[in-house]
Amino acid sequence: AVVMDEELERQDLQLKLEKTFDALPHDYQLVLRLKYLDDKSVQEISEELTRTFKSTESLLFRARRAFIEVYTSLT
Repeated sequence: AVVMDEELERQDLQLKLEKTFDALPHDYQLVLRLKYLDDKSVQEISEELTRTFKSTESLLFRARRAFIEVYTSLT
């Protein structure tokens, strides 16, 4: 029963993360994907998006904050 509960919790979390991600603007999705799924540095992301380092940092900051707001609103 514990294994099933853990699997259901994992599936719930996965669904919630997907819903949160889908609710974000495209540029936020992109920068979060590059940072956390593709494991790129801010410098690498800024080069890929042809933005300044500072602009990329700011975008990442706003994207994280938006992600947290959406995620917590789903609970």
